[in-house]
Parts: sequence; C-alpha cells; structure tokens
Amino acid sequence: MDHFALEGDELAVAQRQKTLQRNFQGYSTRGGPTFMPLGCRPFSQADSIYWQNQKELPVYYGELDQGRRPIAKSYLLTEDAGFAE
Repeated sequence: MDHFALEGDELAVAQRQKTLQRNFQGYSTRGGPTFMPLGCRPFSQADSIYWQNQKELPVYYGELDQGRRPIAKSYLLTEDAGFAE
C-alpha cells in the first residue's frame, strides 16, 4: 500500500485482513461500485458509469438552481471493457 496509515486505522486493518479494496480514487475499506462525493469537481462511480461534476462553482450552482444534475462529463463502460461518452 502506498498510503501512510496508523496501525489501528481502518486502511491498515483492512490490509492485514486482506480485505483492502482499490477503486479509481485509491484504496478503500468498502467494496461495491458506488462512490458519490458531493460538490464541485469530484469524480463519482456507480455500476458501469463514471462522472464528474462541474468544475466552476457558479456553473455548479447554476445547474442546481435549474433543477439539473451538475454533471460536466460522464463515461458509460461497455461490456467489451471500452467506454462510450
């Protein structure tokens, strides 16, 4: 593992127990495909799709004010391991 973690930290414990997970963001103690941070810029993952929220705060809030999801770009993964935009 290329992260520093104290001996009792959940990442260190998961590594010892061989349950440590890795996703596109890095290491995690939780499996499963859903990862949805909030706010400007973050990348999210759910099932077979990745997306990124708007990067600029005024655009992000403008989308929310219009009742729209503030997504800047997204990628749908296909079964042949490629992806479509």
